[in-house]
Amino acid sequence: SRDIGDLWEAARAAEVKPGTIRVWVSRGKIEPVLDGEAGQYFHLPTVRQAAEGGAKYCRSHGPMRSRSARRIHAGVVYMDRPL
Repeated sequence: SRDIGDLWEAARAAEVKPGTIRVWVSRGKIEPVLDGEAGQYFHLPTVRQAAEGGAKYCRSHGPMRSRSARRIHAGVVYMDRPL
């Protein structure tokens, strides 16, 4: 089997849309092994592993989506007391 593929092959390997691969690259979750005039090429086993692994930085307590949760995590004073 081939281990290197373009954007579309990487998307097929991860079972996501090509736009998702672009987002992963911009967020640093994956990196192309080759990047030039012919386009970006990816190591397909790494792309599959990234798809199975979820977020790059995964916390045991789950994602913090609310504004207050981010403030709490940052150690900001919350309800007149430091955390």
